[in-house]
Amino acid sequence: MRPLCHFMAGKGLVAPPARGRDGTGTWFEDIAFLYLIIQCVTLIAAPHKIMAAVTPVQIGLLCDLSQANERFGQAAVAGARAAVGDINGQDWARQRPLKLIVSDTQGDPAKLLSQAEDLVKKQGVLVLAGPGDKALSGTLRRCGGKLNVPVIITEGGAIIRYGIERPAPDWTFRVGADLNAEIKALYSGLAQAGLGLIAPLAQDSDSGKQSIVFMKAYATESGLKTTPSITFKGEDQGQDLVPQFKKAQREGAVAVTAFGIKKTSGPGIINSAKEAGIDVAMPADMLSSEILKQSQAQPRLFIVAPPILLGRNLSDRHPCKLSEIRFRLAIGDKINSMSPGELLAAGAAWDAVNLAALGIKKAQELTPQAIRDALEDLDEPYAGVMGVIKPTKVEHLGPSPDSLIVVEKKNNALVPIGTNDNLDLPLLPH
Repeated sequence: MRPLCHFMAGKGLVAPPARGRDGTGTWFEDIAFLYLIIQCVTLIAAPHKIMAAVTPVQIGLLCDLSQANERFGQAAVAGARAAVGDINGQDWARQRPLKLIVSDTQGDPAKLLSQAEDLVKKQGVLVLAGPGDKALSGTLRRCGGKLNVPVIITEGGAIIRYGIERPAPDWTFRVGADLNAEIKALYSGLAQAGLGLIAPLAQDSDSGKQSIVFMKAYATESGLKTTPSITFKGEDQGQDLVPQFKKAQREGAVAVTAFGIKKTSGPGIINSAKEAGIDVAMPADMLSSEILKQSQAQPRLFIVAPPILLGRNLSDRHPCKLSEIRFRLAIGDKINSMSPGELLAAGAAWDAVNLAALGIKKAQELTPQAIRDALEDLDEPYAGVMGVIKPTKVEHLGPSPDSLIVVEKKNNALVPIGTNDNLDLPLLPH
């Protein structure tokens, strides 16, 4: 032990203990001196520890905060910030804490492109998320390949299928359900409820015609039968559908299933169905306060919904239950003033950040390529508030159909189809 003592003393760090004339000392003196050395080294090293702060991993959120979709953009920011706060409280995030950088696209594709480039090239963002606006989803998808950075799209709605002719995009991942998954889930639920004959409804457009093809295919797969499909032109037409709805009803249809339709047409569809006396089924992203108010009794309204819309009444057996609890605890009282659309925006942003975090946590190094590779090779599916998501090297799809829930609106609550429970989940804004 003495050589170490004298070495430290020679460096001028501490003075060696006094020794007898023969150079000997007690065992206790040696131990005490070694303890003193350790304390000195600790004090010297401490400032360096304090100075070596961990650099946060930056995630960029692009959404409209000042134009037509401002309310949904603000809700998305609230959901994303709640997710960052929740994740940064986890042990692993001490070494890789997250930081959210928000950019206002103002609903402008040109601004989105320039802001995405600035976030990645100048501010060092490793993952992009957004946009909270279907009109900009295509623009943001192109950013991923152009900037070589993972992009997590919060919007669903389009029909997306990958295969040999259409491989998965290199950089784009999803947390919103596409129409393929929603239609499959809805028709399976309607068949279990014994609805039997339904009438497919879509707008007269390329996306609408594609939706009808999938509606008919999944009806056959689920054992349902369909009447001739119903199409209409224009965004706001509704009353013109009454004769077609009545015709479908005479042919035995008990409900119309509405996919590939713009949200502005929703209230008109509900009014037409009410006049014709036929039920309606639609995806959750078509919900609005106006639709919910119009469908107080008739027609019956069926919705294929992500778990977040059932809230605290989500079944304990559902794999997304824990995420839903975490979301509500993290976002707090803000949830009480959110409309269904705002709640979906907040939930999608929450899932986008949490999915990105799984890639960041697992990545061998903090690069966009390593994060993308980690997302394609997750050990387990991510069970979020929008559903269960499992990206692979072949598919970067959103929630699986079996994690979505077919519900019926009863009074002011959403009730899983086929049950008689009147769950107390407020949907209309306070």
